[in-house]
Amino acid sequence: MTLRRRTLLLLTVVLAALLGVLQLASSSVLLGGFRRVERDLCLQNLHRVWKGYLGILATLQEKASDWSYWDEMARFVQGRNETFVVSTLGMTPFETMRLSILAIHDASGNPVYVKERTAEPPELRTPGPRTLAAVSEVNQRIVREGPAHAIRGVLETELGTLLFASTPILRTDRSGPVLGTVTFGRLLDRAEVDRLAELTELPIELLRTGNAGIPNSALSTLSSGEPVALSEPEGDVVPGFVVIRDQVGRVSCVLRVVQPRSVYAAGLRSIVGSIAMALVLGAVLVAVVSGLLEGLVLRRLHRMGADVLAIGNQRDSGLRVRVEGDDELALLGRTINDALQALESANADLRVAKESADASSRAKAEFLARMSHEIRTPLNGVLGMTELALQGHLGAEQRGLLETVHSSANLLLDIVNDILDFSKIEGRKLQLDIRQIDLHGLVSEVVQLFRSRAERKGLTLNLAISDEVPVTVLGDGLRIRQILVNLIGNAVKFTERGAVSVQVGKIREHAGLIWIEFEVSDTGIGISKEQQTQIFEAFSQGETSFSRSYGGTGLGLAISARLAEIMGGELTVQSDLGVGATFRCTVSVSTARMIDVEEPAAALPGAQETQRSLRVLVVDDNAVNRIVASKILERAGHCVEAADNGKAALEVLRSVHFDLVLMDLQMPVMDGIETIRRIRAGEEGVNPKIRVIAITAQAEESDRTACLSAGADGFLTKPLRMGELLAEMNRMLAHLPS
Repeated sequence: MTLRRRTLLLLTVVLAALLGVLQLASSSVLLGGFRRVERDLCLQNLHRVWKGYLGILATLQEKASDWSYWDEMARFVQGRNETFVVSTLGMTPFETMRLSILAIHDASGNPVYVKERTAEPPELRTPGPRTLAAVSEVNQRIVREGPAHAIRGVLETELGTLLFASTPILRTDRSGPVLGTVTFGRLLDRAEVDRLAELTELPIELLRTGNAGIPNSALSTLSSGEPVALSEPEGDVVPGFVVIRDQVGRVSCVLRVVQPRSVYAAGLRSIVGSIAMALVLGAVLVAVVSGLLEGLVLRRLHRMGADVLAIGNQRDSGLRVRVEGDDELALLGRTINDALQALESANADLRVAKESADASSRAKAEFLARMSHEIRTPLNGVLGMTELALQGHLGAEQRGLLETVHSSANLLLDIVNDILDFSKIEGRKLQLDIRQIDLHGLVSEVVQLFRSRAERKGLTLNLAISDEVPVTVLGDGLRIRQILVNLIGNAVKFTERGAVSVQVGKIREHAGLIWIEFEVSDTGIGISKEQQTQIFEAFSQGETSFSRSYGGTGLGLAISARLAEIMGGELTVQSDLGVGATFRCTVSVSTARMIDVEEPAAALPGAQETQRSLRVLVVDDNAVNRIVASKILERAGHCVEAADNGKAALEVLRSVHFDLVLMDLQMPVMDGIETIRRIRAGEEGVNPKIRVIAITAQAEESDRTACLSAGADGFLTKPLRMGELLAEMNRMLAHLPS
């Protein structure tokens, strides 16, 4: 995720958190305040309804008082004047004052005039007994309590709930005694409720079912004697209730007032508007911050990143990033430039060190190559001459002396090979030569190589190969053989009595690879625990005294351990001093594929072909080497001529036909590589198809590759062995015409 996206995401999260906090605060604080204001306003409206109801009663009482303080009324009560009834009491007061009942009683409680008005058709009639009893009871209370007492409220009659006002009849000066009572009553019906609603500007509904329809939240308030109560909001409205009780406190009827939640809705709209405004401002803030981030930070970071990427792509630590300003990003740029400066200095030091190391490595390689050449060249003469001498008729003493010389020369050659191998391993130049090999035959051959030596020391040499070990595998047979020669040779060398056992087994197999374990155990002198950590180091042996007793360079185990690691395994030892040692070497090989394998030289008709007399040209600048090669070839029945450099060889080849050329590589005037190239080019009449075997004291794989690339048909290293030379020639003869 980019920095821009992370910053925008962070700002969005912060904005969302702020909006969430604002929403929570609005819900818990602002909306709570709006609810309280709404409740107070609704209670005020309910009290308005209650006051409207009381106002109706007060109006009735005022009108009743006007009639009760009228002298004509007093005379009517006392004299029962029918003219008053006709002139005053008819339908007119019912219609003008919207009365439902008009009752006049004397001081004794006797009804003088009691009438109720029906709705349809409108007419006056005598009320029912329930109405008469209720009005008479009110009259008696007023008479008992005196002229200053008036009563108003509600009565339950046959018509329904009746709003009434009853006042005592007095003379105009309002002096006693009470002559009777005047009662005005108005039915509390839908029309009266609508007029009350119009008066209060509130929607009112009349409930005649007592407590039915009143929520419990309002009943608890009403039960305490309060005339009004609110219930919990229901959607977008708040129900309220006004209770009207009769003279004994019973609930006569309930007025239900439904009020819209206008205050709460307005508050909610304001909060939503505030949140929307905050959201818009937040979006603007995010846009502004994003723009500032882009202009002040990201653009500079992009330029700095592009500079760093360009420096990395060009791999030039001499370049620098652009630095702008004097803030933290500028400090970062200067820090990167300082690091690049340090890297440039370090690279310069590394280049100097690498050049020095390369020069040292080249010098080492050149020294080893020179030493290999200088040592192998005289060894070629020693081994060649002793082999030729051993083929002659010798006495026992002379043969013994020559065999000692030959054995010593071979030992010296082994030491030179060990040093060269160790140098290749240390320089990481050793490459494995993976080929199809007969693993069983290879192990048996190495064991057989040491069997006569073991028998001479009176030792038993045992070999056991597990059936799980495949016969044919893909691996570097030469290096496996080298490890086995070292391990078995050491076991035989350091064991004076007892036995040496060689066991081969399969450890595991995975993904086409097989791990083979070679175990070589002996009953020899053993190795102490202290020395076991050192024997795999170069030029080290188990004990200095052993070196004096047994000899050796101390490179064998070091080379074997490193070869095992290169082949994906390891070399370990388990031993106690004086009781023998067990070496275990594991290597990985591949499952052998069915490939065409070149038949070995022995399978060629060499015995017959070697009877042919070939004309062979030996080219070598060293006279001893020319003599050795010539003698070997002459004893094999071939005609030999010699040349001491490449230029001389070309002159001979122009004038004489030869079947084969043995070409040394390092020569003055013209070296062997150049000479082979000119032969293959057919220079000045030279046969370009003549067989050429390159011979050199250089044992590097690069030398072999160079020779074969130049056009050589074969490659041999000095010192020349008679068997190897004749075998290579045998291979060549298989392809020559008869």
